[in-house]
Amino acid sequence: MSVDDELLIGIAAIFFLGFGLVGWLRAKHWLWRWADMVYYPLGAAGVLLLFFSNDINRTLLRIEAEQAAAERGWRTMPNPRPELHFSPGSAGLLAARYGWFKSVRDLGDACATSVEGDCRAYREHGEAVRAAFGDFAAPSTNDPVAVTRAEERFCSAGLAYVAKLDAETTFSLGAFDRLKGSLTALSRGAMIDRVKTGLEHDIAMQQTQILGMIEAKDRALAEPYMRLHREHAVDLLGQLSWCATRENGNAESLKTLDADFSHLRQFRVIL
Repeated sequence: MSVDDELLIGIAAIFFLGFGLVGWLRAKHWLWRWADMVYYPLGAAGVLLLFFSNDINRTLLRIEAEQAAAERGWRTMPNPRPELHFSPGSAGLLAARYGWFKSVRDLGDACATSVEGDCRAYREHGEAVRAAFGDFAAPSTNDPVAVTRAEERFCSAGLAYVAKLDAETTFSLGAFDRLKGSLTALSRGAMIDRVKTGLEHDIAMQQTQILGMIEAKDRALAEPYMRLHREHAVDLLGQLSWCATRENGNAESLKTLDADFSHLRQFRVIL
């Protein structure tokens, strides 16, 4: 019993004894004619309060019963561990792969105030790296789950980088769109050497055709940018080829693990 309950019982006992004593000593007083007018409304109010109190108790009992049933169901429910197979590379290797993109970003930053002709393309590359990768960092340990998550983010950022270059670079003229097709071919089992040769040839042919259609003055302006974008697209194929050719087991295991944790969090919320 709480302190508040004891206090209420004490107050009730004092009023009961006090009014009882008054009634004993002044039994003939005229105010006692109004006792029924006070007693019956108080009795009705007491019954209502008792009803509401019991209703709250019934609700609490129902919630406790539902919680107990959920706990019993959780304990008896078969809960096999999901099949998880993580075999990522090392954190150091991932850091080295990201280091190439950092160098592209740093070169773009160095060109921020330069007016040299090649710097426009380098700035576009650097800005795209910053937008696609954001605050990416390789894990500091070789924990397989952490490295797998980082690899997934790296490859997603790499594809976003290619898409951004395709949409926003000047004079790339489809070079990075062809790169997306080459990465798709690699994911379907094509050989890297053949895909690389085909990418270089297709971009060069397209750029040559376009250069032959413009005036000499405009050709001299566009050709350096087209060359830089062509070389960058071929380099990117080498940097992202492992994303296209890696097995799907790591990603599937990560999805299974995240789904398992999601179900566990939902169950805890219910409890």
